[in-house]
Amino acid sequence: MIRKINFEVYDIDKFLLESNFECVYMHLAEDEDNWQCDYHKHEYMEIGYVFGGSGIYRIEDKEYEAGKDDVFVVPAFKRHFERSKDNGHFEPMFIMINTHTTYVDKIQEIICDISGKNDIADHKDIRVLFSDIYNELILQKPGYLSVIDAKVKLLILALYRLRHHISLGDIEKTSSARRMYVLEQIKDYVTRNIAEPLTVESVAQQFYYHPKSLSRIFKAETGQTLSEYITEKKLSKIKELLKRPEMTIEEISNFLSFSSLQYFYKLFKRAEGITPKQYREKYMNAPRDAF
Repeated sequence: MIRKINFEVYDIDKFLLESNFECVYMHLAEDEDNWQCDYHKHEYMEIGYVFGGSGIYRIEDKEYEAGKDDVFVVPAFKRHFERSKDNGHFEPMFIMINTHTTYVDKIQEIICDISGKNDIADHKDIRVLFSDIYNELILQKPGYLSVIDAKVKLLILALYRLRHHISLGDIEKTSSARRMYVLEQIKDYVTRNIAEPLTVESVAQQFYYHPKSLSRIFKAETGQTLSEYITEKKLSKIKELLKRPEMTIEEISNFLSFSSLQYFYKLFKRAEGITPKQYREKYMNAPRDAF
């Protein structure tokens, strides 16, 4: 389980959350249409998606080659045209979007930021958005305009992230950084609570993870299991305390919450090759530095 609080609201979130996007026109130019049109402009934002073929897209004074899986964003009142290339196969879909918002200028800035050509050939999620929008407009089931509003927002955000190179790789890096942060927190928790009867289950519960999931992540990131890490820290603390003559071996066992003195001895000998008593005697008889 993962918990997250204190969600930061970016400006783009604020503007989009308080805006609605209504599709007022849709046109899919099929192959037999031999699509051609002249320079024009309109009061709505236009988003064009090329389902297939090739053509030309011109926005103001900039001309683009248009091919399958290209997306063209045209801000409102910008002159543009699109046409097939050499009267060949060209299947663009156009949707015109009316924006209802109190942040007219801010939304316009975002649309201008993603205007022009966007190549989404390697982005299946964006292609799916266009298919979803097309299906909603064709079937027009109850609530379809609300679905389109949500899909258009997703589309704008996807193109914005694509334009600013905010890729899945960044998310993976963030996810990895988050895992490392959690692991450091877990290590610190084990160190601070080493005297407690620590188990994988108790630590996992503390951090809202499933024990198996936490063990898998811990092993993948550190090369050892969480159980091995807890044991390692317990042994380190045992050796530290064995060097203090004021605590008996039984008191050390109880202090570190071992279930029995027998298990305490067994664990230590398996790890160190000698008993806790032998370890203490070896340390006490070792020559000391005069300084």
